[in-house]
Amino acid sequence: MKTVFRIASETYTEKAKRILAQNHISYRMQKVTGAEGCTAKFTADAGSERVFSLLRSNGIPFRSDI
Repeated sequence: MKTVFRIASETYTEKAKRILAQNHISYRMQKVTGAEGCTAKFTADAGSERVFSLLRSNGIPFRSDI
């Protein structure tokens, strides 16, 4: 199961990478430029409930790509 989400802040991007790694969730991250500026697009190898719960509990704002 894969979960795709975006983060608009460089600081929160680094925090998300650290949180995912600490929880043994592998991911791919790519920088994407769009209408809202530059964002980090993550594809995590875990279910959305687990990933989004970790992001929320660590105060990381994100946008789901569902």
